[in-house]
Parts: sequence; structure tokens; C-alpha cells
Amino acid sequence: PYVSWWAQERPSSTDIRQAEKALEAVDGKVDYVLTHTCPTEALSAIKNRHPEYDFDNEDHYVENLLQDIKDHLIFKGWFFGHWHENFTYNNYRCLYGDIICLNDLYDF
Repeated sequence: PYVSWWAQERPSSTDIRQAEKALEAVDGKVDYVLTHTCPTEALSAIKNRHPEYDFDNEDHYVENLLQDIKDHLIFKGWFFGHWHENFTYNNYRCLYGDIICLNDLYDF
């Protein structure tokens, strides 16, 4: 805390309720999700890419929260950039230097 992340970056309970209401309004069906980090299920790909990183001693509050949200979604693609690299894992895409046009988006 206060070195590489700040508590203010975490979604508030109001943010979470607002997101849940918005997703309920569309029955959990969205085309794309854009977040800073990813749900926990996508962390497995990151763990494979970075075996030197100690994931077990990290706080994954936001990733766990996103996983809970993801478990109630139907989506085409999920984009995030926290890991500062470009790679695709299933229907997740980490973007760092890549630029994509959603209008021209291909199937994962």
C-alpha cells in the first residue's frame, strides 16, 4: 500500500452497487468489459508468464471482486492493462502498447 497501489483505487461499495445495477439492467449481457486489472481466473495466465512474481502474498481484492462480477456476465471480450504487456488469454486481452479498434475486433 502507498507504494504501488493506493486504497482510493479500489471500487467503493457505491461503485460496486452502481455496476451491479447497470449489469442487471442488461441481464448481464455486454459486448466488452474494460477494467484496470482482471478477474482472478485470468491471473493463471499471468502467473504462467511471470513465475518470479509472488502472487500468493498479494492482495487480490479487486481481482476477486471482478471475478464475482464476471461470473454473472456474458461477454465477448474483457480488456485490461495492469500488467503492462500485450497478450490474449481465452476472451481476455491485456493491452499495454497495442491499439485495437473495437469496431474491427476479431474473435478471440
